[in-house]
Amino acid sequence: SEEFTLDKIEQMEVSYDLDRRRAYQEKVEIERQAQHDAKQAALAEAAAIEVAEDLKVLVAVATKGGGRVNEHFGHVTEFQIFEVGYLEPQGAARQPPEGAAGLLGSGPAPARVLSALFVGHRRVDLYCQGGFGDDEQLPSVVRAINDCHAVLVAKIGACPKDELASAGIEPVDQYANEFIEKAALAWFNGYRARIASGEIVHRDRGDAAIRQGAFTAAAEAA
Repeated sequence: SEEFTLDKIEQMEVSYDLDRRRAYQEKVEIERQAQHDAKQAALAEAAAIEVAEDLKVLVAVATKGGGRVNEHFGHVTEFQIFEVGYLEPQGAARQPPEGAAGLLGSGPAPARVLSALFVGHRRVDLYCQGGFGDDEQLPSVVRAINDCHAVLVAKIGACPKDELASAGIEPVDQYANEFIEKAALAWFNGYRARIASGEIVHRDRGDAAIRQGAFTAAAEAA
């Protein structure tokens, strides 16, 4: 249109806030470095614990985003699930099947490294409605993460904490607002240390009741 001719576009002044962009980039870099340092600290702690390196578990995380453990258990409608343990590096070539020696990519399996790897989401019904816990919803939430050894949360009430513990799922709230990877690795270090000391015995978890579409009373009313 006549309102946006090439001549007029060329005459427009472009407002570019370089200082704001630079400040944002610096903030992102500081956050990235903090996350890296937190992970390295957790890995250093792991080196002192002697437990079989084939141990790996699933951990549920209550998060609002930002890569942190920052959501109340009762406000979660979707957990993030992480596999924690000594895992093959992502993208690493796998050992070829027997008899396939000499094929491209063959060779020794890559060394496993202690990692917290995101493996998916797990939808659940909202436990807290109007500031109060719905006891009828709680069992379905617990069943949805029944294959997890722990759930990392920013906060959790006494009732769901007891229900989770009774089901064999450890409720963990001491890593509120920490980076997820650091929190998961730190909890796993403690879990391994308790196994090494004989305080607990590692047991495999059962299957979870994974649902495709959980709903909330508020969403249904809307």
